[in-house]
Amino acid sequence: VKFRDWDDFCVKAWELANTDGGSARWSIKLSPSKGVLKVKVTNNSKTYIYQLQDVEAEFNKVKQFSLSMSRILTRFEERGKAKKKPRTRA
Repeated sequence: VKFRDWDDFCVKAWELANTDGGSARWSIKLSPSKGVLKVKVTNNSKTYIYQLQDVEAEFNKVKQFSLSMSRILTRFEERGKAKKKPRTRA
């Protein structure tokens, strides 16, 4: 799903990361020739995309988004590690 509104994109992306943090992932790709920055959040069934046209003006929004997504997904990784049982060697 492509979004035109940054705030709507952020809300949906954070919801996806909070509900399905185990399989959620995100990426940021710059296309210098087009002057476009794509922010993509996906899991096994949904994909959300937002394209920034004015990278310099909107860079701080992407920076804050990146920090938030890192925090959310790191929390899920830590929970997953705590649940795993230690392996026993034979």
